[in-house]
Amino acid sequence: MASTGRSANVPVVRAYVGPGELARRRNWLLVASALSFVGALACLLAGVHSSFLVCTALLLTSLRLWRSWPARASGEIRVDDQSLSLGERTQVERAHVRAAFVLPSGSKVRILRGWRSPLEIMVPSPAAADELLDCLGFRLGGSVVSFRAVLGTWRRTVVPLVAVAVGGATVALARILAQPPAAPFAAVCIAAAVPFLLSLAWLLARVMAGGDGILVRRLVGATRFLSYRDVAAVRATEGGLAVILRSGRRFALQLGDRREERETRDALVKRIQDVIARFHEESTEEAIQALVAPGSRSPSQWIGALRSVTRAQDYRAAHVDEERLWRLLDDARAATATRAGAAAALLLASGAPDRNRLRVASDACADPRLRVALRRVAEATSDQEVDEALADVSARGDVGSR
Repeated sequence: MASTGRSANVPVVRAYVGPGELARRRNWLLVASALSFVGALACLLAGVHSSFLVCTALLLTSLRLWRSWPARASGEIRVDDQSLSLGERTQVERAHVRAAFVLPSGSKVRILRGWRSPLEIMVPSPAAADELLDCLGFRLGGSVVSFRAVLGTWRRTVVPLVAVAVGGATVALARILAQPPAAPFAAVCIAAAVPFLLSLAWLLARVMAGGDGILVRRLVGATRFLSYRDVAAVRATEGGLAVILRSGRRFALQLGDRREERETRDALVKRIQDVIARFHEESTEEAIQALVAPGSRSPSQWIGALRSVTRAQDYRAAHVDEERLWRLLDDARAATATRAGAAAALLLASGAPDRNRLRVASDACADPRLRVALRRVAEATSDQEVDEALADVSARGDVGSR
């Protein structure tokens, strides 16, 4: 089921081939909505009020059906480095895919295509959905998920927008029904719509969640980047999600409250939470490695830093738990001095580490210098012997990096 391919713009990816069902919105309903809008505008300019109301009703009905009555087709789903296809027909080019994620049902993948309508693909199992997501290039932490949102809470954004729209419509209606009319019908309606449209443009944003943070780019206004280092939590809210910073500031992003939008919200929140967890995990691992590696420090400075880090208060503050140190010790990609530093940190921190495990780790090393260093640390009975083992490793200049 899997193969590899290469594109000039897309890295090597696995191809997916499997059965599935694809749902997409009916574009002819969107065309009908556009025609209804043109008809409504023409009636508005001509002052034919009854026809204007009929065209407006057709517009709203067409839009409703376009969102809730998708076309469905079953067949063989194929994803390669160029496109996603159903049978022999290409459904979307890879370059047009802005985001893809698995919905809470587990076996349905939703594909966002920027300002175009989304696609939904139902596959036989959650494992197939994960494989499809991986082949689309949206594995966790390895891609940027992009989606549209309205900034702020419903109370602070949608309610004022509705108030502006209702107020403008009321003023327009009063001026139109006045005898004689206080202003032309079209002019009043357009004047009433302008504040609403400007307010909406100020609140609309494109949100991009990557592996290092969240970029909020307003349609009109400043762009803001939220690093995951500054993010305390991401939570689902009524109609959207909230990004809570460590400073206490809260960014509310509204997606909508229909079933489809709630599914999108839940999938986005879970994905961002998982990416944040991975980000902090990797950041912690890098921080631990920097703490126990000699770097450019002299042997005495390195040993002193290890002792400082493993003091009770500093040990907890740095989150250097023993299991992380054991993982670093067992990591064959880490430099010799770094692994020796991890072994020493284990000994200095607890005073009674699993010495047999240290010996096993030393016996598993092919590098004789590391094997000797770990054995000396494992058999050390005093701080002086630990210092001598570390000083010997540092003196050899074997302080490579990952």
